[in-house]
Amino acid sequence: MSITDPFRLIWNALKTWWEGWLSLLLFGLVWVLCWATLVLGPPATFGLFFAVRTWMVEKETRWDQYYQMSKKHLLNSWAWFLANLIILFLVYANNAFYDNLASSLGRVLKAISLGVLFLWVAVQFYALPYYVLMEKKNLFIAWKNGLFTILASPIFSLTIWVTLSLLLILNLTIIPIFFGGPGLIVLLVSMAVEDRIEKFGIRERETHTNSR
Repeated sequence: MSITDPFRLIWNALKTWWEGWLSLLLFGLVWVLCWATLVLGPPATFGLFFAVRTWMVEKETRWDQYYQMSKKHLLNSWAWFLANLIILFLVYANNAFYDNLASSLGRVLKAISLGVLFLWVAVQFYALPYYVLMEKKNLFIAWKNGLFTILASPIFSLTIWVTLSLLLILNLTIIPIFFGGPGLIVLLVSMAVEDRIEKFGIRERETHTNSR
């Protein structure tokens, strides 16, 4: 892997985002409003990934797809959200327990626990783009693909995560960027997954397998 690969991808994502800034801003605004209700947040997240993927490939704003995919994947989106809540609770409970252990051991275990949490969060950013691309939607396979992608491209992934962290900070401090930020973040991770698929030749292997 060239060290410039993630930076090239980030630059291309910024240029692509600028081309469709208004559409992606509106996508993000709807997403924020849906999360304000909480109940609509998880399905809106899935709808956002589908809508941004369509815009990325076809340069077409599909509000009907945003709604339909949110509705179609309602149960899976809530399963995804509940899984994240369970992981957060377990990490919180474990850290509270580790605080009662001997100082050195407790610090080590807390560090491991937080590392697991970081890895889990990182997997989510790859998993949902994989979920969108899957012919047969399966969260477990999407999570597995996200994990394998991180393990196969650690430097590439770390660069993407640092960029995402900066974007998240901007989202929380600058209101106009906040509404445009969700679309940019989803666009960036969707393009990252597409880049890794091409880099690893996954489509070529699938085509060869299916042609047998």
